[in-house]
Amino acid sequence: MLYSFFDEIIDECGMGRWNDRWTPGFAAKPHKTLKEFAVLEDEAVTTPAGTFENCRHIRFDLALNSYFGGKSECYYAEGIGIVKFMHQMKGNTTAIWQLTAYRGIGEGFYPIADGLYRKYEPDQIGDGYTAALEYTFDSDEKDTRVFRNAAGSQNRVDFQT
Repeated sequence: MLYSFFDEIIDECGMGRWNDRWTPGFAAKPHKTLKEFAVLEDEAVTTPAGTFENCRHIRFDLALNSYFGGKSECYYAEGIGIVKFMHQMKGNTTAIWQLTAYRGIGEGFYPIADGLYRKYEPDQIGDGYTAALEYTFDSDEKDTRVFRNAAGSQNRVDFQT
C-alpha cells in the first residue's frame, strides 16, 4: 500500500503533479531532492483499462532517504491522466501501478472534472497482498474535489505458503 500514493511521489519531486511544459525533451536541473527529471518521447501504453496512444513518459529520480526516494517512471494519457506508474524499490523490485478502470475523459494530461473516475491496481506485489486505488472527482458550484479510496489486504494463506 505504501506506493499507492504515487501522485504524491510525483509531487515530491518538486515539479508538481503535472505541468504543461512537460513536453518531450524537457529536463529539469537537479536540486537537493531531485537527481533527474526528464520527459521522454511519447509512446503507446497498454493497461488492463485499454491501450492509450501518445502517452507522455516522465522519468525522475528522487534523492530522498525515504520510501519515496529512488527512480520512478510515469505515463500520462491525454484526457485520462496517469495510466501507469513504476517505482523502483530497494533491491530489484519495482512497484507497478496500472489503470484498470476509468469513467469520463477530461482535458489535458492531468484532467480534473466532475464525474471522472480512475481505478489503479498494482502488478503482482507478492506475499499475499492485494491493493486498489480509486479516485472519484466531484464538483459543486465552488470547486472540484478529488476523493481517494486506497485499500489493501494480505491473504495469510498465500503469505505463509
